[in-house]
Amino acid sequence: MRFVHELFLKGRGRVYRDNTTATAVIKGTIVLRFLLRVPLSKGYHRCNSNILNKSETAAVFGCTLGKSLILRSLSTEFEISRRGLHHFILHKNCPGVSDTCAKRRKEDRNKFYLKLNTINSITATIPPTTPAAFKAMATTPLANDEALLASCRAFIPSLTNALHKGQAGRIGVLGGSEEYTGAPYFAAISALKVGADIAHVFCAKPAATVIKTYSPELIVHPLLDTDNAVDAIMEWVPRMHSFVIGPGLGRDPKILKTVGHLIERLKEADRLFVLDADALFLITEKPDLIKGYPKVILTPNSVEFARLCTTVLGEEVKPAPSASAEKVRELAIAFGHVTILHKGATDVASNGRLTVCCAGGGSNRRCGGQGDLLAGSLAVLFHWATGFGDRAAAAAPPELLAVYAACRLTRECARLAYSQHGRSTTTTDMVRLIHQAFSFLFGP
Repeated sequence: MRFVHELFLKGRGRVYRDNTTATAVIKGTIVLRFLLRVPLSKGYHRCNSNILNKSETAAVFGCTLGKSLILRSLSTEFEISRRGLHHFILHKNCPGVSDTCAKRRKEDRNKFYLKLNTINSITATIPPTTPAAFKAMATTPLANDEALLASCRAFIPSLTNALHKGQAGRIGVLGGSEEYTGAPYFAAISALKVGADIAHVFCAKPAATVIKTYSPELIVHPLLDTDNAVDAIMEWVPRMHSFVIGPGLGRDPKILKTVGHLIERLKEADRLFVLDADALFLITEKPDLIKGYPKVILTPNSVEFARLCTTVLGEEVKPAPSASAEKVRELAIAFGHVTILHKGATDVASNGRLTVCCAGGGSNRRCGGQGDLLAGSLAVLFHWATGFGDRAAAAAPPELLAVYAACRLTRECARLAYSQHGRSTTTTDMVRLIHQAFSFLFGP
């Protein structure tokens, strides 16, 4: 649920207007999150809640807020905070303040949190149960959400001098054709922005020069349409931790045949890989290619998911913004417990044994390339979850943790970009915000 708030910053004499996202209502606590694109000084600041009350606040939360909410900066080390995301929490009882914000990640100096001060400023009665109108949005309970995020944070490798180049991830992207050069670029550059050390793009020759001009950070190999493409690319496989297959691949029969052989060889090499875009078209034609292979993740949108269901389950499924969790689970089981991520208004992922949903953040903008950002991010997080995670203490298997982290990250990038650019938002805007979104969710 999105709202608009006004925040008056002390000493600036200006009112800043921004979007607010209600991220959860659990056990009578409203959690609101918003973005400020200006430094915020220490001290108290007033949030005008009139606009909140004019929206659907009363209907959704069963309460009205006081005329003015007093917010207090928790920053103690900096006279002026850095720009970034800020939280405040309105607790159901109102006499005290939930200290969730204060305790959570105090060590992160790139952001700080706000919480409510209760000096004659709050009048609210919040029901003890979660309103039914909000349950559709909060698909995953907050407790589970926090447990999943905690497990995701646990597998993020620390940046230390003990690491050498390549340990944080060497990612390969298989895709890129004469018509589609942006998709493999977005996947590869997103992998780097998330934290991979090296990103390789294996593409068709007509795409190579174009992709090279996008960024000097990428290593580009014009091999995908050569006669010995499989052997030439397999020479690089031992150096890679994971692959993204499909962005900008196209549907040339020769290329798809080559990719089919590469998938077989990657399975023999026991490599992690993510299948997206036209690679899913190939799987629709040849589902046996990945059946029973536990180290692959499929990332279909609603249309691609419907095609997979028709082929594998033998039933027609109408494309919908939010998938049936049961149907995603059925498809995962039919593939031999392969992990399926259905992207939509609510992202639903399942390996047939456990299902995870992600509904926070996001935006109403549907520009091309967002799936490529997710796929590139997922390839890195998949490597981290399997290589750095503590499986015994994790809330879910590594493949589902990686999917959840990638979905949360992509949605946060979309939310941030949309708050700044609105209808003009593009994936390039989202890529620029990967660091900010990542730091907010997982720490520096």
